[in-house]
Amino acid sequence: MLRVSLLVGAAAVVASAVVGSGASSAGGSASAATGRWVPTEIEEFGSDYITGAAAINDWGQVLGVAGDQMVLWRKGFLRELGLTASGDNYPAGVNERGQVVGAGVVGAGADDFRIVAFVWQGGKVRFLGKLSPYDYDSKASGVSDRGQIVGWSLTHDGQYHAVLWEGGKIHQLDRRFTEASAINDAGVIVGACGDSACVWEAGRLTNLGKVVSSAFAVDINNSRTIVGNIHDSVGGPCCYSAYLWTFEST
Repeated sequence: MLRVSLLVGAAAVVASAVVGSGASSAGGSASAATGRWVPTEIEEFGSDYITGAAAINDWGQVLGVAGDQMVLWRKGFLRELGLTASGDNYPAGVNERGQVVGAGVVGAGADDFRIVAFVWQGGKVRFLGKLSPYDYDSKASGVSDRGQIVGWSLTHDGQYHAVLWEGGKIHQLDRRFTEASAINDAGVIVGACGDSACVWEAGRLTNLGKVVSSAFAVDINNSRTIVGNIHDSVGGPCCYSAYLWTFEST
């Protein structure tokens, strides 16, 4: 099952926290911060039906779409990446090095139209390719600070396969691993194995289960905490619930 992150029609907004002395340090035990989240419109994005923010890194670079262009924004400056945004062209992630990944259309005709994973850095775009020249589409979904890129490749038989791009090469991770959505700096990869969330680490695939009808893992941080969504379709298409998976040593 293909899951696509949509950028929907609203002005991009960044929220900053105004906190008091109750805030804890990063990685420390959680204590409720005093204060409030303050939304600020990123006016440089404008407002359009596909305008929106997709990701942010620790430098405050906001990745998104403005009008029909993929852009990076920081401190009032909007930089176009030279990539047109549409339903098939969209950015997915940005790391601390400013590397942007996503999917872009290659080919103009109906017979050679393909969606291909890309990485953008320093004004240059590089298409990452697919598992086989005979395959259909590919998408890059996440990038670590080490430059490791994950996503999926759609093969000619209509099957999705989770992949890792590293060192200029594409690697299929596990035939049971259908979509990779994110990777942390330790190289731990999360995503979906069909209808179940799963995590891939050091060559080992672990199925996190689907709990109800289906589940997929969206992201993982460097503390090995995974976030994702679980779908309960019993009795109809509703509903999605957000979940955390935390690692407990035995």
